[in-house]
Amino acid sequence: MDNLAWKKALILRGCPPADILFGPGDEQLRAHLDVCPACRDSLAMTSGERAEWAGLGRALAPEPPPAPSGKAPGQVWRIRPDLAGWGPKYRYCNPPLVLLLDFPENNLTQVAQIYPGDDFLTEEDVPLPGLGFAQPWNTYSLALNDLEAFQGEASGGGANVASEVLARSRDSFADLDEASPLFWFRTMELDLGAHFAGQSLTGVLEGADHDALLDAPLVPLGEMSVDALCQALERKGQTVPLHGGDPLLELARYNQEDTTWGLAASGERTQTVNYALLDDVGLEIRQTTVVFSAVVYQDGMLTLAGEVRAESARTEAIFAWWDAQGRMIWPIASDISDDGRYFNLRFTEVAEREFRIGRLVVLFSGRQ
Repeated sequence: MDNLAWKKALILRGCPPADILFGPGDEQLRAHLDVCPACRDSLAMTSGERAEWAGLGRALAPEPPPAPSGKAPGQVWRIRPDLAGWGPKYRYCNPPLVLLLDFPENNLTQVAQIYPGDDFLTEEDVPLPGLGFAQPWNTYSLALNDLEAFQGEASGGGANVASEVLARSRDSFADLDEASPLFWFRTMELDLGAHFAGQSLTGVLEGADHDALLDAPLVPLGEMSVDALCQALERKGQTVPLHGGDPLLELARYNQEDTTWGLAASGERTQTVNYALLDDVGLEIRQTTVVFSAVVYQDGMLTLAGEVRAESARTEAIFAWWDAQGRMIWPIASDISDDGRYFNLRFTEVAEREFRIGRLVVLFSGRQ
């Protein structure tokens, strides 16, 4: 793995397309040109040279296969180009190919991002002959209508490959040297995935009935009095001190470390959270793991999406706050997939400093 591979990855993932590069330009493009010699070289070409390169690109582009009648695990699609845009470090987020893994809801799919070629391929990845490799460490949710340009099916049985990637996505992954090209590459790929997951999720939320989501009763847990909560906990042998504040917030914080959590950092984002498990006997507070597929902050809006890994339970509700160290911010929208595995949250009026220093406080609720 050499510097040439890293430079190729930077150009592929972070350089804007011709209509942006040769367009009117703006502050973000100028900032990109300051750090990108490849784009400066492209701008120096004559109009004839540009036309020749464009024609060569069209000639080498493979003819896509006919699109199937429906979407299914194991298929490979490209994300819609209108979701592209400027991302971190003055890089332009170009739509990647993704492998469809699962369908938690009718209008959502879980995907693994694909990188073309075998640069940066490791044993933790899943090769896709002719396409590159799927990244089990970089999976996220997308709306189905945000996929276009069908690319084919993973060879070797698409559904089997999807199952393998999905299973590997639940594994733990090796710690990487932060000075290594592989760490830089994975950080860039995670940032790219977070951009498109956030763009897609924003579209889903904008089409949802937010008032209905927030006003509808979630589960009996959200309607229980403090006395009823204490009694339900005692029936399961637990005593949780509730001091007269918001009881759900206190349950979310019970036995949790009150430290800033690095959501603003790159890399795999996971958090241990509390889970309120209800059954016919009572209520038990357990701990479970959340894996975030998207953490997107832009212009005061914070969007989070991920998977809650609650074994032997079906998640029915989520209660969340953004703790900005002195100010508790409620989400304007929260949602959970029909199967209880995936969730999304949306907070507004979050200052950049509050994002950097803040942490998510969350309580999930479900039944066995």
